Amino acid sequence: MSARILVVEDEALIAEDIDHVLRRLGYEVAGVVESGEEALRTVANTDVDLALMDIVLRGPLDGIRAAKAMRERWGTPVVFLTSHSDDATLRRARSAVPHGYLLKPFSERDLRTTVEIVLARVQLERELAVKEQWFTDTMASLGEAVITTDRDDIVTYLNPVAERLTGWTCEAARGRPLAEVLVLEAIPALLATGTAGRSTSAPRIVQALPQMRVLSADGQARLVDDTRTTIVGGRGETLGSVVVARDVTETRRLERRIACSARVASLVSLGTGVAHEINNPLTGVVMRLEFAQEAATELRGIAQRLCTVSTVPEGETLDAAHQELTDIAESIDVALEGAGRVVRIVTALRDLARSGTAGDHGADLDVVADRAAAACREATGADIEVHHGELVLAAGDEHELVEVVGSLLSNAVEAVARGNTGTLIEVSIALDRAGNVTLCVADRGAGIPAADIPRVFDPFFTTKRLGDSLGFGLARAQRTVAAYEGDITIEQRPGGGTLVTLTLPCTAHDGDVGGLEG
Repeated sequence: MSARILVVEDEALIAEDIDHVLRRLGYEVAGVVESGEEALRTVANTDVDLALMDIVLRGPLDGIRAAKAMRERWGTPVVFLTSHSDDATLRRARSAVPHGYLLKPFSERDLRTTVEIVLARVQLERELAVKEQWFTDTMASLGEAVITTDRDDIVTYLNPVAERLTGWTCEAARGRPLAEVLVLEAIPALLATGTAGRSTSAPRIVQALPQMRVLSADGQARLVDDTRTTIVGGRGETLGSVVVARDVTETRRLERRIACSARVASLVSLGTGVAHEINNPLTGVVMRLEFAQEAATELRGIAQRLCTVSTVPEGETLDAAHQELTDIAESIDVALEGAGRVVRIVTALRDLARSGTAGDHGADLDVVADRAAAACREATGADIEVHHGELVLAAGDEHELVEVVGSLLSNAVEAVARGNTGTLIEVSIALDRAGNVTLCVADRGAGIPAADIPRVFDPFFTTKRLGDSLGFGLARAQRTVAAYEGDITIEQRPGGGTLVTLTLPCTAHDGDVGGLEG
């Protein structure tokens, strides 16, 4: 199909001559008009592949203004016909981004050459536009964040996933340094040095360290695995690079949760069996120790009274007996204390096995936080401040969740007691981006060493002094929350302290809650 060309020329003889030449060359003339207004009406109602436009036209709309309107509204390519070649006219004409110029008077050969070159260029531009759109659609459909840069590590493109990951829009990020847009907490040396100025004969792939943290523009941190590929030109020169980052935050969190649940389940299975086997003989041991304690106490009292009233030499023997009975009573006390600790471990194992029985519950985390904070304040005198969020119900049993939050607050109080950077403990409730309910406990206490964070949910693990804790609190809290398809995460706060985040599915909020209550 031949190209359709519009002729916009107010000199009738020139317009007629152009019309004849175009038809003779095999092109279809979409129309011959004399003004910019007529040209716009024609392009609006007819498919036009190219407009041959005189710059100086009669009427208020000259050729330059008409060409700008055509390009902006319909993308119509234009070749200017003009007898004016002065600098001022050319500067104005360039603002319309024409595809070519023909200076009057021109020959048939000039017209033919210009038209063929421009139409070929337009065809290439359309093919390139299709490829660019295909590229854009492909990048937008990927599940990974894609960032491209030039050879100087200046950002040229972000796909939608990269926009969400970094907090930057593609338009705002374009032209900025990669290090400003993709903010990493720890950048490997190979990634930090970049590839600018290097020359190589084949693409190079640099695998960054896994589980790097990306800090987005809104302050959120996400865990990513990423790769960087150098873009190399045909002569081996470096043209830029492509960074592909995959957000693995939820994957890693799920892996940790599964691993923790597996460890806890294994220990619970072992612990419940051990608890069952220990419980019966332990009960007998405790009863006999208590009986022996009472008997030793009674005998010690008798010996003491006899020593008081006795005047015979045997009193020395009674004194020795009294001292021996005292030693026995103290030994029994120590034995009972140890047996009591074993009883507490057995009870904790049983509670751990029973905790987290999921069901159709809904708990108001504002109420949960208030109850747990009140109990903790009364027991410890801690300075706890609760920031309430919007009215929401979270999956879970209110009584169980009060115990969970109470355990988190107890740990925060202990951390504050060991640290001296701040005494206030803050509790905040909110909805996250995924629509889950979050309850955060933040303190400025001694903090948890990074190496200990993966172990804090293990039964028997504790950072407290020996004897102060059995190490079941967080394990039981995690098991309870996991039963409601929730999670607990612990991280160090910038500047010191700990942030514990309890996440639970939201069952209702705002008006829904009022409807449930009514």
